[in-house]
Amino acid sequence: MALAGRRRTVAAAVAASLFLSGCWDRREINDVAFVVATAIDKAGPRYRVMVQIPLPGQMGTLGQSGGGGTSGTKTFYVDSAVGDTIREANSELQLAMSRRMSFAHMRVLLIGEDLARVGISPVIDVNARIPQNRLTAFMLVVKGQGGSVLNADAPMERYPAEMIRELAGTQTMKNPRRIRDVLHALISDGLDPVLPAISVVKTEPEGEHDAVSTIRVAGYAVFRGDRLAGYLEGGAAEGLLWAMNQAKNPVITVKPPKGEGKITIQFPQTDASLRVRMRQGQPVYSLRIRATGAVIENESNYDLAAGENMEVIERTAKRVIEQEVYQALAALQHRFHADPIGYGDALHRQQYAVWRKLRTHWDEVYTKVHTVVDAEVQVENTGNVREPMGIPRKELTE
Repeated sequence: MALAGRRRTVAAAVAASLFLSGCWDRREINDVAFVVATAIDKAGPRYRVMVQIPLPGQMGTLGQSGGGGTSGTKTFYVDSAVGDTIREANSELQLAMSRRMSFAHMRVLLIGEDLARVGISPVIDVNARIPQNRLTAFMLVVKGQGGSVLNADAPMERYPAEMIRELAGTQTMKNPRRIRDVLHALISDGLDPVLPAISVVKTEPEGEHDAVSTIRVAGYAVFRGDRLAGYLEGGAAEGLLWAMNQAKNPVITVKPPKGEGKITIQFPQTDASLRVRMRQGQPVYSLRIRATGAVIENESNYDLAAGENMEVIERTAKRVIEQEVYQALAALQHRFHADPIGYGDALHRQQYAVWRKLRTHWDEVYTKVHTVVDAEVQVENTGNVREPMGIPRKELTE
């Protein structure tokens, strides 16, 4: 009986397996073109979409470059198409590819300047609507045409998308901007998007004939709603990052009150908090910044080891940071009328009843609100060397 029972069980299992369907929609990896970067530009009233696809079989040697073409030395392939919508442009691209494009591993999304000025909502829509798309991809604005970056040289990486990813991850903010961050800003009350800006520049290491194009961070693109309002660069850009609590290992250079030369300080530890209170029916903001750092260069003759000189440098650094923040706030409130720091969001969270009253005309109120910036700076050490190098003790300024 036991043997017969086992036979019936096996027979039933075999019969049941006949009704199982196979993996009819499987896709071999050799049939897939993995898009690692997408650049979207305006082409008149239409959209131009450019994609970058690595060619794994050509990546044997670091430093090879590539582009649209068939040369055996190319490490990546670039192609573009135009459509009335972004998805239509993608479909046109697919018609010229023998492999099915996959955006599941896309690392960077680039927005051309012209498109950014007319609005990025269509870009966010098409990326958020389709589950295959990665909302964790870094998002950046390109000064000029977005597609120009995908054909630039990337001397230290195998293809430009990888260089852009490294720049976004290491040279911009504590929390680099991703598609999901822009989506969050667009649907939030009292918060505007801000994105790193990059550009293509020419380098001439050994003469004009050796010039190559490379990619560099070129400030930050500030949006008002979904439209590009302008760029912040230099001290104003640093001030924005300080205020957003996104300053990543910031470096400032100060001039001592006595003597000659300058001192450079780096701050690995930074923090910022924004509070709002009401004064005579109007919101007043308090932005507190804390920064702890160390001297990384002293090319002055100012003796940091003497008396209270280090405290003097801390106060000087404090003024520099506060000045950068005020510079950023002036541009945001009066030139761009944009709120990437989240003043409206802070009011919404901390004073909800007030926010409900001011929400309908917040844009007008925002340009008039006052902010008190207070930076608390601590310079813990001067590195392995306390005194300036090469300057006799008697020539130091105390």
